[in-house]
Amino acid sequence: MMAAVELIVLSENSQCSICGSPLPAGSRAFWDSEKETATCRDCNRSAPQTTFPNDDLTGPVLGIAGDSSGRAFERRHDAAGAKTRKKRGKPAPVVNALREDPQSTREWAQGEKGEQSAARRLNERAGHDFIVLHDRAIPSSRANIDHIVVASSGVYVIDAKRYKGKRVESRKVGPLFARESHLFVGGRDKTKLVEDLLPQLARVRKVLDSHKYGHLPVQGFLCFVEADWELLARPLRFGSVRVVWPRELIKAIDSDESEEPLLVHPVAQALAQAFPER
Repeated sequence: MMAAVELIVLSENSQCSICGSPLPAGSRAFWDSEKETATCRDCNRSAPQTTFPNDDLTGPVLGIAGDSSGRAFERRHDAAGAKTRKKRGKPAPVVNALREDPQSTREWAQGEKGEQSAARRLNERAGHDFIVLHDRAIPSSRANIDHIVVASSGVYVIDAKRYKGKRVESRKVGPLFARESHLFVGGRDKTKLVEDLLPQLARVRKVLDSHKYGHLPVQGFLCFVEADWELLARPLRFGSVRVVWPRELIKAIDSDESEEPLLVHPVAQALAQAFPER
């Protein structure tokens, strides 16, 4: 299973266990906690890919949680460093060491950590009746789907967000007799996060319809990592989207019931082909 291997930021100098290339501290690499070895991204891409958790079944690539967010951060971070080197010359290494990335760049790194944190919970639960696809590309779009879970109870589209220490809550907004529930995070209206998930749900439903799986239930989850919740808080619901924390995510999926438990593997195969690894 994938749980033993994670994409991390190295705390000390290392080298790729396959090609031997240097991996300096601060760079991103795949760390195998069981073997205690690091692998560079290029070698990880060329290695045999993980399939479904079933020894006699050939399945699609499960994907790497947070990979596209991490690459987006690296592109922006490296571009800023190159600009500094061109402008500053010899003092550039010192300037870059002291430079802090802008918030717009740091958000990509935060997104990577959020997706990886949610993935750890999902991977721990994965099995024959619970398959997780990570970081899926949406054809003809620059957007991606963080996680798709195919369980015996249905299909779940999950968007993971990391808002460390921010209070997640529902508030009523609008005129007195026409008030609507909005999602607030850290005191700011973040209902757009719910709205952004709806097109992903629609795309997944369209694929299921095309494979004659249109009868299957499809649910959306916004999973907030390291956020702040009220004491005895319960998951929030906005139409077909539920707002939860990582532990509650698994609990909510497992508690769902279906009148006709679906065949997990063929459904996951169809979705993995429609939404390839990012």
